[in-house]
Formats: sequence, C-alpha cells, structure tokens
Amino acid sequence: AGQKEEGKTTYEDEMEEAGGEGESFHFVWWKGAEQQAEAQEENKESNKSNNSAPAPKSGEGVDRSRCTYEGCARPNESCRFYVITKDTKAGGRDWSSLLGMVICNSCYARFRDRGRLEPPIAAAKPLVHFEKRCTYEGCSRPGESSRFHRITEETTAGGRDWRGLLGRVLCERCYTRYRSAGTLEPAVAPPKRTILAEPGQRCTYDRCLRPCESSRFFRISKETHGGGQDWSRLDGMVLCNACFVRFRNRGTLEPQGGQP
Repeated sequence: AGQKEEGKTTYEDEMEEAGGEGESFHFVWWKGAEQQAEAQEENKESNKSNNSAPAPKSGEGVDRSRCTYEGCARPNESCRFYVITKDTKAGGRDWSSLLGMVICNSCYARFRDRGRLEPPIAAAKPLVHFEKRCTYEGCSRPGESSRFHRITEETTAGGRDWRGLLGRVLCERCYTRYRSAGTLEPAVAPPKRTILAEPGQRCTYDRCLRPCESSRFFRISKETHGGGQDWSRLDGMVLCNACFVRFRNRGTLEPQGGQP
C-alpha cells in the first residue's frame, strides 16, 4: 500500500500502541478522529470571522452628545456634533490641535471659518458724548474729529498690533496714522531749507519781506510759463520761491490780505 507518510499516525499504529482490538477500539478511535476534525473546522471558521470583521470606524465609541470645548456656551445643544480626526480638513485649517475632540456645530463652523474656537468679543458699545475724546496725549485736537474709535481685541486694521492701545479712544487722525504707519507719533516735517542769495542775487519784487532768503530763486524770461500766467511783464526779474509761487497760482505778486 506504499510507504506511510512521515509524522502521520494510522489506525493500525494506534491500535497496536494501545493494545486495543476489535470493534470497541475501532469506535473509540473513530470518535476521537471525528472530534478532532470538528475542532479544526471551528478554528477555521473562527479565523475566517476574525479576518473578515470590518475595522472600527474613526470616532466609533466616542460620546457625540456633548461639545468638549470648555469655552462652549451650550455644549449639549447642537443640530450636529463632530469628532475631529486626522482626516478633518474643513476650511483648509490645521485641526491637529483638536484631534479627538467632539465639538458642536457652532464651534466647528467657527474654527473652520476663523481658525480658532474662541468666540468673537461682542461689538463695542457706542461711545457716549463724554467719551468722544482722543486719549493720545500728543493729539493736537483731541476733542475735534469726525469719528472716534475705541480700540478692542477685535481691532486689526492695517494688519497692525493694536494690543498696546487696548481700551483707548482715538480720533480719526490718530487712528488713521497708527493704521498706516504703526505709530501715533506724527511725522516730523523736515526743516525748510533756506538758501541765502549769492552776492547780487535777491528777489527784485520791492515788497518782498525776505528778498535774500529763499529755498530757490527764479529768473523770469520769455520762456517762463508756470501756471499758465502771463509772465511777460515780469521779464528779467528775479523772484524768490514765495513770490514765484504766488504769481504762478494767483497771477499777482501782491500778498493776500497784506501778508507776503
């Protein structure tokens, strides 16, 4: 019948080893083999069941009935709750800091739209009459402005850091200056450059109060056309900058109101 497969026990081997004979041994051997086969089938079914079981979904078993953000005003009230996982990417935000949290619809929408869970501060109350005054000490006209601004945590105009001015009231001029330049200090105008006339050079308009002091002198000729005025009657004259600008703008050298 051929050679016996190595490691495999036959009916005859077991009967010889046990010293059994006849039908009684045959029945016992058959029952043992049957039980062993059933056990093997059960193991196969168990392994198959374990391998085919679906993986638990992310967030499964998490309590979805309460917002876990400690600053939430109504943690138990929401039309929907969200479990934050590594796959949460709504709004293009970085949700990693909230991983594993359950948040209500309001908190979820706030983080998605603004990138933070903290609710915005309520709009500042309108300023009453006595508050409408600029609190910047260097303001030249603190009580005069078309509009006054109270600085709050929500003030972000111009991309500036307004935290150092938190709670202060600024007039429109100071507010605009800080928004544009990042400082309340007004820009210091450079000193006017005064050039003394060279020997023989002076404003020849006889009513000029400072004929030898000017940032610039102009010799009038037939080529002079500034301001569209008729310069022909001043041909050959030398004018200081103040007199030149006056004639260019008004067509006369006479100072307005008796002032040069």
